[in-house]
Amino acid sequence: MPDDSAERVKAFPADWWKLPVVAETLAKCFAEHLVALEVAYLSDGRPAHAVFTGFLLRLALLDLWVTAGHVIETIRELLEHPRVRIIRAGLLDGYQQEGATTIPVPLADLPLFSTGAPLDFGTIALRKAYVAPIIGNPRFRPLTPVVWKNHDRAQAEGFYIVGMPAKWVEVREIGARPGEVLRKATMSIACIPVERIQPNSEAEPKDFWSHEGAFYGRLLPVAYDDGTPLDDIAGMSGGPVFSIERTDEGQFRYYLFGIQSAWLPASRIIRAAPIAQVADLIRRGMAYALDEGGERAETQP
Repeated sequence: MPDDSAERVKAFPADWWKLPVVAETLAKCFAEHLVALEVAYLSDGRPAHAVFTGFLLRLALLDLWVTAGHVIETIRELLEHPRVRIIRAGLLDGYQQEGATTIPVPLADLPLFSTGAPLDFGTIALRKAYVAPIIGNPRFRPLTPVVWKNHDRAQAEGFYIVGMPAKWVEVREIGARPGEVLRKATMSIACIPVERIQPNSEAEPKDFWSHEGAFYGRLLPVAYDDGTPLDDIAGMSGGPVFSIERTDEGQFRYYLFGIQSAWLPASRIIRAAPIAQVADLIRRGMAYALDEGGERAETQP
């Protein structure tokens, strides 16, 4: 019997990508690209946890953990605050597996970069030793240039924001040792359909709408396991915004369009930094660093 799955895909209704079952299915695919940064710390002696959404971007020989600029600023504040002591920090890919542990990273020793408004994105440059265990996980898939460089070829039917909401992060005690209680954070991934909208320069707040080239969209309702929609996406900053479309062969194709950076809770409208501008700024930064390195080498006695 011939396989007619391709014909069935092409016959989907126009709003197929808005259906909860589709979002749930695509969440498993998109989760393979996510990498969370978990930070355990003491604040005034009290234990606390933070989980930040991001993803890996491989650019030439550089491996970057990419997120929103204000996420990097929050991490800087934790590192620099006199009453905060970082206990541990680690990377965890989006594939949830019982017993999985984070890959330790020395935050204080790694270069952190961030931009403020209007672009609002940030990166942490990672050494190969920290990236290798994630890349080596067969369940993880790095974002290839095909996905993040070619969004201008997209014929998007819809969009999704993907990330790890703070309200879905659960911290539990897993044991103790002298002078220290051990805690572990577990997290769940949200994949929310987004309807792209045009920016409204007359609307308030003005600084939300005045970012040239930014992606704007309205979150669509989608129910989860308990039947209620996710009403708070705090913690999803830094998550990717993907487009989705069907091909002539009845397959699905997606592209990276932006990095979630801000939202208006009352109207459920998000703003994302456009990946084209982000990639261009990263490339220019790399070229500048290489030029600087060459000039230093030439001036050495």
